[in-house]
Amino acid sequence: MSKIFYTPPNASQAKALAPVLALDSGEDKAVEVVTDVQSSGKKVTAAAAKRLGYALPRPAPKAIDDQKAEQQRREEAGRRLTAAADLAARALAQYEEALAVGATPADPERAAADLARLNRIGRTLAKQTGLPGGQATAPA
Repeated sequence: MSKIFYTPPNASQAKALAPVLALDSGEDKAVEVVTDVQSSGKKVTAAAAKRLGYALPRPAPKAIDDQKAEQQRREEAGRRLTAAADLAARALAQYEEALAVGATPADPERAAADLARLNRIGRTLAKQTGLPGGQATAPA
């Protein structure tokens, strides 16, 4: 910066010139910005650099990117949840058909574990969505 200013730049000047210095031949372009600004009697600002076409576009705020990513994760999770619900509905229909003909599970322990998982998932979904049954515990 000593080649650009006679005295060290203040924080706002440094901030305004930082994108210009990042460009190819940035030091020469920064000198041009400073010279232009000094000849007009104005202050070194990002607008002065932009007026000469040397300012880089500002990146989008990180928070917006994070919000979009979070929204995409939620939408994908919703799609997977819908697919899982469809699969569970088909599985329940198969269970009902088997029970209607008096069939018993080949592995009662696995059936009990599956039932416990379904109950736990149902209570969690009910709590998250505010549906009835979210607080109640299913009978064992």
